[in-house]
Amino acid sequence: MARPRLYQLLVQAGHRLSRHAGAQSREQLGVTPAQLGVVLILGAQDGQRLTQLAQAVGVNKSAMTKLAEQLIGSGYAERRACASDARASELWLTDAGTTLLRRGRPLERRLSAELTEGFSEQEIHTVARFLRTLIERTR
Repeated sequence: MARPRLYQLLVQAGHRLSRHAGAQSREQLGVTPAQLGVVLILGAQDGQRLTQLAQAVGVNKSAMTKLAEQLIGSGYAERRACASDARASELWLTDAGTTLLRRGRPLERRLSAELTEGFSEQEIHTVARFLRTLIERTR
């Protein structure tokens, strides 16, 4: 049996997942998956610096600044001065952002359930480990 062409499979899966998740996120929530990702991260720990968020989302600082401006412009987040460093600012969820978070968590769970349907817990953990390793190796 030939070894799977993982690079091609990952690229194809990434494109399809991005298209599918993007359509779901925009249709149900009115935001992009990247914007929802930032809201979900802030839901776990509100008040993060943009550099922290960029690392967590896996984008550069410029892209994170754009995401933050979009969330601020839509009323889902606000920028506040950092209490421990006057030069820095943090992103915080607004009430509208908290509402988006409550609406976005079920979508995230549904998408994850779709992706993992038919796989054992061990298989899911193996894929997660593979993806985390891939992320680390390609920094």
